[in-house]
Amino acid sequence: MFHKKIIKKYFLIILKILLQKIKISPASKTIKIYFPDKKEALGIPIYFNEKVIYERIVQPILKTVPREKIVKIKIPNIKRCLQLRAQTSDIPTFLQIFKDKDYDILMNINPKLIIDGGANVGYASVFFANKFPKAKIIAVEPEESNFQILKENTASYQNIELIKSGIWNKDTYLKVKDIGLGRWGMTVEEVNSKEPGSFKAVTIGQLLKCSGNKEIDILKLDIEGAEKEVFLDTYEEWLSKVNLLIIELHDRIKPGCSETFYSAIRKYHFNQTQKGENIILTKVDI
Repeated sequence: MFHKKIIKKYFLIILKILLQKIKISPASKTIKIYFPDKKEALGIPIYFNEKVIYERIVQPILKTVPREKIVKIKIPNIKRCLQLRAQTSDIPTFLQIFKDKDYDILMNINPKLIIDGGANVGYASVFFANKFPKAKIIAVEPEESNFQILKENTASYQNIELIKSGIWNKDTYLKVKDIGLGRWGMTVEEVNSKEPGSFKAVTIGQLLKCSGNKEIDILKLDIEGAEKEVFLDTYEEWLSKVNLLIIELHDRIKPGCSETFYSAIRKYHFNQTQKGENIILTKVDI
């Protein structure tokens, strides 16, 4: 095992040197990584299967960066660099969206309104903004450190509106709770308004009303168990107005999420599929 680690370490060193020396392919075929305190980018040409490049080259290289250090990465078809915190949940989140393409879903509509509930550091919002540049995107994220990276990652996109809050089923106050799952597993809980760190919740109905739109074309929810409250009640005012719902259910965090969710949607006409960890509901008549 020790020898394998040594070989892997020196392989990555040699690989970095080779990548710095070879002629870089066009930007449309290159992944560029900007390391902390380095001006020059490391260019990784995509000469074959993109997933393999991410798994065998990009991911191991990112693991060599000290924990929490900010790495910037520029990838094809995304117009601006994205920030990642090394050796945190930012990396698997980034890979789910841009390697596995969890949100690349075929649609028969040209979306006008997209709500990104549980936006984390903004990778899903950025993906949607590049795929649907004319859509208004509302990104909702409650956790402070995630929100700061979210601001950086979405600063160049005028069609993304940021809201620092958590999605809930009523007008109340919430507080972020760290249950030990990393930055992508921060939950919220209902609290008294006077409790330190509390903030006003937002509901999906409020977001839709304030947007000025009549429908939510894409509703993405990755809200770490809060879906149990969201689909417990008051969903009647907005669920029939959703054309495409992408949701990850978190029974492992809050038992009963799936039961509450499926009880709520059973009277609505959606086709259901699954991609990765996400349940995808598409309105039957679109």
